[in-house]
Formats: sequence, C-alpha cells, structure tokens
Amino acid sequence: MGISSPGKYVYAEAGAPVFNVCTFKNGYSSGGGAIFNYGANSVFNHCLFENNAAYQGGAVYNGNNGMPVFYNCVAVGNSGNGSFIYNDNSGGSIINSTVTRKASFNIETDVANVISLNNNSNIDIRNSILWGNNTALMGFGNFFSEIFNDGTSTVNAHNSCFQQYGTHGINGNTVNQNP
Repeated sequence: MGISSPGKYVYAEAGAPVFNVCTFKNGYSSGGGAIFNYGANSVFNHCLFENNAAYQGGAVYNGNNGMPVFYNCVAVGNSGNGSFIYNDNSGGSIINSTVTRKASFNIETDVANVISLNNNSNIDIRNSILWGNNTALMGFGNFFSEIFNDGTSTVNAHNSCFQQYGTHGINGNTVNQNP
C-alpha cells in the first residue's frame, strides 16, 4: 500500500531529530497518524501520543530502516494496524513507556494490535506497560495480541507488563497481571 498522506505532524527522513515533552494529538493520515519516520533515528522524550489514527501506524509509521526511540512516553487512544507503531523493515525501542486504551476496532482495517512488525523489523521493549488495549475481541483469543509479528521480525521484551503477549516470568516480564 502506498502512503498517500504521511504523518500529520512529523515527516522524518534522515538524521536523528529529538522531540522533548511534546503532545501529538488527533493526527490522521494513511501512514503514521502523527509521525512518519522513514529512515530516521528519531528520539521522543516524555511525549504523549493521543487519539491519532492511520491505516498503518495509528500514531507512528516507521519504515526504511528507521530506528526511533521512545523514552517515558504515553500512547493512549490511537487506532490503526499497529495502533501505536507500524514497523516495516525497521526497528526501534520503547523504554519506560505506557501504551493503553487502543481505540476502535474495524475488522477490515485494524488487526487489533498496538505494535505491528513486518518485513524483518524488530522492537526492543524495556520497563514498559502495554495494557487495556481491547485486544481480545470477538472470541478470537490471542490473534489480537498487543504485538503482531509477521514471522520475519523480532521482539525483545524485558521487565515489561503485557495483558496478553508473551510468557509470564520470561526476561522479567509479567503477563496478565494487572499493573
């Protein structure tokens, strides 16, 4: 799918732009409701991503080997395939952050995950919480996990709390233990 209108607030193609104490709210586009990170190593410190929507990457679309880092961020109420982040041949890290209250579910456009990893992508999640994201809908069970992995990608999670993803106790992670 081509991205017809990327990232409402930020379009980062190269370098390492730094965003401190920012709010990205009510953004909408076909790719990355708020942020379109395409090959950049963007850094987000203490940022809020709220009520953004996109077909791919409700808040953030990350492609072309981009490696964004999210420190102490909150993502709430975002929607899309990868309601927080959609990675396509990219990586990145989520550290000391909270992702919650994933917004609406549409069976045709939204596969009910908060992080979507595609085409040899990876994500490093440390000391973070992914909880309350309405992922177990319509009796499909774990198909609607917090993280979608297309089978070519890698998830490294440590000391984090997930409502459904992973195995309780592995790498210090807690699963299905309300934070």
